[in-house]
Amino acid sequence: MLSKILYLCMMFIHAQLNSFTIMLDPAGDAKQAGRSLPNGFERGATFQFAQALKQQLELQSPDINIILTKKAGETLEELQTANFANNLLVDLLLNINFYEETSIKPSIFIYYYQNQSFFNQSQDFALDFYPYHQAFIFNFDKTKLYANHMQKCLSQAQYKHYFTCQPAYGIPFRPLVGIIAPAIGIEIGLKKNGWEPYLQPIAKSLSEIICR
Repeated sequence: MLSKILYLCMMFIHAQLNSFTIMLDPAGDAKQAGRSLPNGFERGATFQFAQALKQQLELQSPDINIILTKKAGETLEELQTANFANNLLVDLLLNINFYEETSIKPSIFIYYYQNQSFFNQSQDFALDFYPYHQAFIFNFDKTKLYANHMQKCLSQAQYKHYFTCQPAYGIPFRPLVGIIAPAIGIEIGLKKNGWEPYLQPIAKSLSEIICR
């Protein structure tokens, strides 16, 4: 269970002491190789991309903190990523997924967590305890803002010849369950040229979110 009063107090202290912190969560681990890709498996590609994205963001914004949820060869248990993110009070979590693209132009899909029960609740939430599947409520508006801003950045004319960025969707996306901070999942279609064409656009979209 999650206490909103405790979380708000901790976030106030965090805001006074720390810079912006992004957690990168590449799909797959030592037990889960993920989907087959043109040049290997999802697990290896997402981890390589997360490492390159971390380096790129640190060059662009030296004052931010970039954390990876796992090291190569590690295995994460269910909700371990959520507990990690919540304990560190990260400002944004980005879950990274790849799939093999068969269309001529690859697509990027952007997800944020939202479950059906949310529609039946008031926006004026009481300051009490929440189960893990409702953790997204704490920062729902900010999450939507970040997701839509990322989608807008990745839909700019300069990228339209390389890929299509679909509208951001609110769905019960399992990798984002239990995360209090704004959390976004991206699913990127890969062709034989790999993930390199996406590195700069995604780094730029995250840098713009930080600047906001």
